[in-house]
Amino acid sequence: LLDANIGRSDLPPWLGEGLAEYFETFQFVDDQRVMVGSPPPGHLALLRQNGLIPFSAFLAATNASVHRGTGESRTLFYAQSWALMHYLFHSRKVPAGGLDELLASLVGAHSSSAAFEKLFGNEARPVETALLEYIARPLPANRTFSVKLRPGPDATMSPLSAAEADAYLGDLLLRSNRTGEAEGYLRKAVKQEPGQSLANSSLGLTLVKTRRFSEARACFEKAIAAKAATYFTHFNYAYSLSQESADDGGRIREFLPETADRMRRELRRAIELNPNFAESYRLLALIEFINNGSLTAAAELLSKGLLLRPGDEGLSLLLAQVLLRQERYDESGRI
Repeated sequence: LLDANIGRSDLPPWLGEGLAEYFETFQFVDDQRVMVGSPPPGHLALLRQNGLIPFSAFLAATNASVHRGTGESRTLFYAQSWALMHYLFHSRKVPAGGLDELLASLVGAHSSSAAFEKLFGNEARPVETALLEYIARPLPANRTFSVKLRPGPDATMSPLSAAEADAYLGDLLLRSNRTGEAEGYLRKAVKQEPGQSLANSSLGLTLVKTRRFSEARACFEKAIAAKAATYFTHFNYAYSLSQESADDGGRIREFLPETADRMRRELRRAIELNPNFAESYRLLALIEFINNGSLTAAAELLSKGLLLRPGDEGLSLLLAQVLLRQERYDESGRI
């Protein structure tokens, strides 16, 4: 979620990892309240036993150095990042609703230390001392928030057919990464109602996940013929077509003209339905790059994708290759 909305490269590790660790324990208390603030298992014990990583080293850490470290040093870094976030939120250093302001103040800082200075000023030592004292005591109570989950004013209700119920259940199982179970319900749904859009679309995605691309293509075609296809169905249809062009090693050397044309149509329709899905731009740009089409168009598409997903490595590397082929060496080298 952070990578998609803020950018993989725009948050210092202590902040990105700290937010991830903090919100990992988000849970529903009941259907109208949520709770945050529970410590992940083992974090407090590890910090109390080992102490803190000195803030000079903690703030200097990069994503690369964190992942190069041993398992124990990495876990300690995650634990300390979590503790700092917990301290910020629960000692009221960040007011309720102030997360947006916190992120806005830190995004794009040139270093972890610069980001830290924006928040705390030039001196890390008092914060380090305060954090040591904070984790030595019992933690403040978890924070709970009321949530209102109710239908919108335009919502309507109607009974589901057996096929629709199987389709929704199969789709839910698919999104829960229970692919084998999902396939059973989705096949049952399309057997009962062969033209059902959701069932065909979700079954197609199930088949994509298990690399049965030709079968998936047929499902997406049925879903699109039903005139109720979402942008994701159109995108996945184009993706399944692209993978049929890959060799055994996953490399794509060329798209046949009719395949490229069909992919373009599906991806343009996906963008029309949802212009905020970055992967449609990436795949559309890949067609131009692979088939030696318009490199200018490819660069423009990838730039649009990066506006939606700043710091995305796949989009960035493909843009670098496009620029290289355009002989824009300095720009490519910077990426």
